[in-house]
Amino acid sequence: MGTILELLKAILFGIVEGVTEWLPVSSTGHMILLDELVKLKVSPEFYEMFEVVIQLGAIGAVLLLFFVFMLGVRVIARALNIVVRLPLIRQVNELLGGGLSLVKGVVGA
Repeated sequence: MGTILELLKAILFGIVEGVTEWLPVSSTGHMILLDELVKLKVSPEFYEMFEVVIQLGAIGAVLLLFFVFMLGVRVIARALNIVVRLPLIRQVNELLGGGLSLVKGVVGA
C-alpha cells in the first residue's frame, strides 16, 4: 500500500508541475510548497533528481508544443503566400489596399 501511495504522490507532483509550468508563477515554488505538504518518502538525493527530471519533462512538453505551433504558423504562412499570389486574390488585395499582404507579413511568410 505504501508504494501505491508514493506513486500517487509522484503523480500529484507531476500534475502540479505540469499545470504551474504554464502559469506566470514559479513552478519550482509550487513544488517546494507541495513538498512541505506532501512528503515523498525518498532520500534527499533522489528527491533532487526527481525535481530535475519532472521539470525537464514539463519544459520538454512546452518546447514540443512551441515547435508544433511554430510549424503550424509556417504552414499557414506558406499557404497565405501561395493564396496571395493567385490572380483573383491579387485583385482583391489591391482593392483592400494591400491588407492581405499585411496579414501575410504579420504571420511571417
